[in-house]
Amino acid sequence: MWKQIKENRFITMAGLETASLGIYLLVIKDLFEDEQDIFAHVLAHAQDPLISSLLVFIGGVSFAIGIMGNHGRKYHRVCLSAMFGIWVTYFVIFFWHDMNAPGIPLHLSSILILFLIANIFVELIGGGD
Repeated sequence: MWKQIKENRFITMAGLETASLGIYLLVIKDLFEDEQDIFAHVLAHAQDPLISSLLVFIGGVSFAIGIMGNHGRKYHRVCLSAMFGIWVTYFVIFFWHDMNAPGIPLHLSSILILFLIANIFVELIGGGD
């Protein structure tokens, strides 16, 4: 199992990060409640239990694909593509939230999400299949 995790460490860790976001959104309630603009109702749905549970599921499946080694290679790109879409969506949501929040215009969470998106993109186009 450690050999598979070592070989597929990126998708394994990205899966854990995605599942962690889902768990965070399930536990922390009303993260986007203070939004008062036209986009506020969309932001509120970003934290719905069904969507957050979907993040946990996709992250868990991606983690499982990572520890399966070569047996899960055909689903590797599917999981990476799903995580890419999820993280781009949540980057837009967090970025919008940051731009409308008082104080620092761009929070560290948005910057870190942007780098994760870049990592997933690089893995998608150049990952060894």
